[in-house]
Parts: sequence; structure tokens; C-alpha cells
Amino acid sequence: MTFRDEEVICFCFGFTAGDIRQAIARGENTLDKLRESLEACDRCQGCRGEIQILLREQEPS
Repeated sequence: MTFRDEEVICFCFGFTAGDIRQAIARGENTLDKLRESLEACDRCQGCRGEIQILLREQEPS
């Protein structure tokens, strides 16, 4: 599954896939780090699966 950069992932706070990818590129490469820096996936937990997919995109193949 691939997300467009403008696609909203975290509906509670409005973070897009692009926002999350930028944070991952800055070194926030775990769910806990993303929660701390963006507060993404910190309220309803509904975006957890999508964020985990975005994190896996960054793993070396």
C-alpha cells in the first residue's frame, strides 16, 4: 500500500503522509518518536497501521 504525500493519515491532528515521511527522514523512525514529536497516533490510535506502513517504507530492502 502506498500513500500520496497529501493524503491525511492522522485525522485527529491532520497529519499527512508527507508530514510523517518528513519526520521519519529527520530520524523520528519509531512510532514512539513520532508520537513524541508530532503527537500523531496519540489520541484514537486509528492511524497506527498506516504509520507503521510508512515506517516500513523507510527500511532498507
